[in-house]
Amino acid sequence: MSGRPRNSYGRIGNPIWDTKDGELCKLRAQKPPVPYKECARLLGVTIGQISGHVRMLRERADPSARKKRAKRAKPAEKRERLDDGTLPPLIVPPPIEVAEMRRLTYAELPDGACVYDIGGGKFCGRDNEKGKAFCPEHCAIVYQR
Repeated sequence: MSGRPRNSYGRIGNPIWDTKDGELCKLRAQKPPVPYKECARLLGVTIGQISGHVRMLRERADPSARKKRAKRAKPAEKRERLDDGTLPPLIVPPPIEVAEMRRLTYAELPDGACVYDIGGGKFCGRDNEKGKAFCPEHCAIVYQR
């Protein structure tokens, strides 16, 4: 058993708040409630301590007020290893052959032209696929699944 005092809930208490809980509740119960900044000044603690403690008191009074924590993302699946313990080589798709590009600057691009950036301020410029911003070959590169 710890030598620290226990609060009324049977938990080991924080000596700062064991004596100031009632004062904080009285300050926040006033109409209008005393702002956090003023509470912090009167009780000799920081605004962050006040806001955290008020949230804890609310959650204690109404457990449904507790915010749901976001679930962590699942880790990526591990790749299976070969018998010798090494990883198999990654399968790289073959390069996509792109028909002759027009190599236009952005100002030269007509409406309905592929806007795939090929570097150096130049763009593909071929006719784009219906409803897309790129030609069919560049759509295959940009919209990979």
